[in-house]
Amino acid sequence: MDHMALGPEWTRLQEEWIRTRALGLHVESADGSEEGVFLSLGGNRRREHWFFSWDPRRCGLCRVLPEERREWLRRSGKTPVIHEALRSHLGGAVLHEVCQWKKDRVLILGFRRVLAAGYAKSYSLVLEGTERQSNASLVDEKGTILEVARRVYPEVNRYRTLLPGAPYVPPPPLPRDASGEAPEGVGRPLLRYLQERGEEEGGRLGNLLGERLYAEGAEPLRFLWFALPRGEGLLLLPPEASPVAGEDAFPVCDPLEATRSAVFLPLRDGFLDRRRREIRKVLRGRMEALRSQLRPSDDRREEPAPIQRYRRWGTLLLAEAHRVPPGATVAAVTDWEAPEAPEIQVPLIPGLSPVETANEYFSKYRKAWSRHQAGLKRQGFLAAELATLEEQEALLESADRAEALEELARDLGVQREVAPKKGPKPPAYRQARVAEAGGTVYLGESARGNRQLTFRTAKPEDWWFHAQGVPGAHVLFRREDGVDGPPEERVLVRVAALAAWYSRGKGSGKVWVDYTQRKHVRSLPDHGIAGARYSIFKSLLVEPKSWETVLRELQGGPAGEGI
Repeated sequence: MDHMALGPEWTRLQEEWIRTRALGLHVESADGSEEGVFLSLGGNRRREHWFFSWDPRRCGLCRVLPEERREWLRRSGKTPVIHEALRSHLGGAVLHEVCQWKKDRVLILGFRRVLAAGYAKSYSLVLEGTERQSNASLVDEKGTILEVARRVYPEVNRYRTLLPGAPYVPPPPLPRDASGEAPEGVGRPLLRYLQERGEEEGGRLGNLLGERLYAEGAEPLRFLWFALPRGEGLLLLPPEASPVAGEDAFPVCDPLEATRSAVFLPLRDGFLDRRRREIRKVLRGRMEALRSQLRPSDDRREEPAPIQRYRRWGTLLLAEAHRVPPGATVAAVTDWEAPEAPEIQVPLIPGLSPVETANEYFSKYRKAWSRHQAGLKRQGFLAAELATLEEQEALLESADRAEALEELARDLGVQREVAPKKGPKPPAYRQARVAEAGGTVYLGESARGNRQLTFRTAKPEDWWFHAQGVPGAHVLFRREDGVDGPPEERVLVRVAALAAWYSRGKGSGKVWVDYTQRKHVRSLPDHGIAGARYSIFKSLLVEPKSWETVLRELQGGPAGEGI
């Protein structure tokens, strides 16, 4: 299976990191979702949030952010049976041991839970990142399965049965390299990579991996490691493996953080893409419907041909009614404005005289003209609605979290809005306090969020940013350092980069972004619910950057950091 995300070498490195950094932490929460298990641990003024995925293509353990955990669990669909077992048995338990099973992709976390004075019980959470058979089992101190994420019945697998009450049996061992030269505990993708490096170079790197990871008394964390994305996997390499041209390796400062790019982020992005397609289909359907009702601006003042025809027929028929023979069904009349043109054939309404027919055409003309005038008045509303949807479309393509997509879905009526049970309604925008930048950054992620941010939350002296000439997010920076005037140059450029990213110009290499103070921004209702006009502004040409990248750079982190 070429899509194995993480090999056993990652399991070994994570085992060592947990042993040296996380033992003694207690479980604050343990939750199951459709795709994996979330563990939140705390103690000694530390917090850890881990996610283990049993998805065949993205199996393995990694760290997640607290808000990512909350967001994932909130939108998760079917809850696995292991969820309640985790909560009831591991709540408050202390992580007291960790081990890798036989140099494979199986990590066993041992927990001890005090139930009463002098009485405690031990549990093991077995995380099997074994591709198609990936699983998670909660086992008691006697080795009996309490619950398992994906149940395996005897008729499905003759090697082992994974059911509550059955003894836990580990997965079959990882196949050894046929040549017998490769070290144990190295995954197939990494073995292939070593073979590509040549017999001498690959053998040398393989020996280094074996010694540093699995030798007796080995301390893997003493060494600098590099992560190399390769296909859908992530290879673990020693620094001696000088990268080949075009390889995008990055240093592993924390093995649980480094594996985010191979485990959690692809799952999150896959969900966002599926949800984005659903919303895009509804959004574009509404945009097409609005465009079909909009008339070109040049045509809005002219009398449409069908309406003009009723008036013309009535006028000509009334003028020449005396020439129409009795019993005729069609009146042939001459247009005095174009006497050389052929006669106009005016249909007569059965049962009515030519004069009565002319009056009927005048009546139809007045009704049609009245409807046309009402339609003209509605053109402004339609244009504003289309402008709002165009803004929503730009924000949809830039949305990088589930909450932003759900806010857009609520705006469009794709998803019913559920009011919070208690307290005020949460804001429809995103914000983050950045002490290093001396203020707070705000980002509108929907049309409603833009309007709320600009016309309700913003103060007159706040700095307002928007991509020039294209729909996109309203971005705000509020100085909180007591200094008057615009933010320093590095802050201006990075906040402008944020406005560029969350706009229709995101795909461009560089985007012009205008910025001014909020007091110079006025609402334009005919340009959508968040339509705005601004004056006394300046512009910056910037490279678009995402929310996380901008915050990291404002906090002093290196630009473009990989993990």
